[in-house]
Amino acid sequence: GQLLSLAIDSGRVRRQMPLKGPGFEGPAVASRVVAGSVDGIVYGLNPLTGREEWRRDLKTAVTTTPLASDRAVYIGAADSSLYRLDISHGTVLGSLRLDAHLKPSSVPLATGDALLVLLTDQAADYRSLIAVDRGLKAVRWQVAANTNWSTSRVFVWGDVVVLGTSSGDVLTYCRDTGTRAWSRSVKGAVRSIGGAADILLVGTRTGGLYALNAPRTCDGT
Repeated sequence: GQLLSLAIDSGRVRRQMPLKGPGFEGPAVASRVVAGSVDGIVYGLNPLTGREEWRRDLKTAVTTTPLASDRAVYIGAADSSLYRLDISHGTVLGSLRLDAHLKPSSVPLATGDALLVLLTDQAADYRSLIAVDRGLKAVRWQVAANTNWSTSRVFVWGDVVVLGTSSGDVLTYCRDTGTRAWSRSVKGAVRSIGGAADILLVGTRTGGLYALNAPRTCDGT
């Protein structure tokens, strides 16, 4: 229930403010520290002083971590919409309803001229991945999960988007179209995905870590 500012050298608490955040989601930092709450308020704070510069009431619970740049901040809410706010003043620049039943979760990911957003159902299971243009004018593509995705973040690997399942499948989708690309299998539910150089790293809930020589292209080459 607190938003804390810690001294990086000592860990000492410098400032704190009451804030009931959504689940495991956190704040974002650019020209403002931006944080959302389950009561629907989005706060823009001065990153040096912690002073509140603005607040915006979305009238519905915030459900994602904000994605912030020097000009705008994107944030998802329980009305199934993604909002775009001016980061300097909190003015709503646009919004787009993403789905009739699912709500945005996790943190939106910027890739190229699009945003990728994971959607969850009422049980908080990841059921869909959607791509929208940054102006929030239209949905580029949307794919549904045949088996619940067990990774809580979207990972982009070259031209593909990578997600994992509880049955150990590492699934990829073409970043520009959402079509299925290639897949790999590991032992155990996939918990996290990362990458370095040409190696795709996959962590499982049983403690396993896999290094895969995985292609970055949609055709698997």
